[in-house]
Amino acid sequence: MAFARPGNVLLGRPADRAVAARPGTALVQCWKPVHRWADADGNRPLVNAYLAQCAQAVKRLARPLMIVLHHEPENDVGQAGTTRQYRTMYQHVHKVFTDNGVSNVVWAVGYMNYPKWFRLLPELWPTNVPVGWVWWNAYGSTQRQSYIDNMYRFYDGLLTDKWFPSAGTHWGVREWGVTGLPDNRTVQYFKDATYGMNAGMFPRVKAHMIFDSPGTHKESGLRIGYNDNGHEFLGKAAAYAEFAHCAPFGPLAAPVPQPLSPLIFIVPVKVVAAPAAVLAFTFALTDRVTGLINDLLVAFSGVQQPPQRGTPYQGRGYVAVGPTPARVGCPH
Repeated sequence: MAFARPGNVLLGRPADRAVAARPGTALVQCWKPVHRWADADGNRPLVNAYLAQCAQAVKRLARPLMIVLHHEPENDVGQAGTTRQYRTMYQHVHKVFTDNGVSNVVWAVGYMNYPKWFRLLPELWPTNVPVGWVWWNAYGSTQRQSYIDNMYRFYDGLLTDKWFPSAGTHWGVREWGVTGLPDNRTVQYFKDATYGMNAGMFPRVKAHMIFDSPGTHKESGLRIGYNDNGHEFLGKAAAYAEFAHCAPFGPLAAPVPQPLSPLIFIVPVKVVAAPAAVLAFTFALTDRVTGLINDLLVAFSGVQQPPQRGTPYQGRGYVAVGPTPARVGCPH
């Protein structure tokens, strides 16, 4: 996963181009093309030229690229513009790419998953644009200590079309991590996630990416191998490694995180054999690649006695049952 700010040409960094061009790999590109959505309404020649430049860069890639256009728009409503201006911006960017002959983009949205902004979601759903993926965050914090509850909150909304029609889209967790919790609860959060994946509690979730960086708020605890004080936290790293290697992701779904290694933002997908694919590092899914990312499918194993919401997984006492077809792995 890569991030591009307003004014940055997509794929302008060598590392992004290297990942995007790697055989069997797809890059998830989060991009905020403008600070104010109204600036991308089609009436500003300089912005149009910039968008066209980005479109041509993506077209030259000639490989699938997923664009999450202006991720987390909820808390930008007001400062960046109105919800109507957001939708107009999305439509115009898509039109510029279409007019430039770009056919290798999978369009996506990414939401924060905070209840105080749920009322805005119906108005932040792009119209007249083929959205292929819906992403949301699943951060653990003092206010949100249950991974299972955090996931269900947004997952159930999509299942019932609470905010917008999600039929035909793929779903995934774009960012997650833990900050602000005691060490034992931090470890438990990752164990809950492992339990939820092994239990098949969220069968329509096709991808899972973690935000392994202090981010703009300099929160050291968001790093996989560190606590909130910036000290190495091997127990947390081990709990995440257990999640990354849980059954649905295959035996080698992600390398064991090294606390001292600054792994940030880049999430390559390694295709092993159709229909299975591998997303190295922290993004795990199976993928049928036919020019674009489509028809994504993940195989989950079942468990005895499915867990209830709000009941954290407290140990290793579950038993996986049932077949686990199309398991995938990532060579180190």
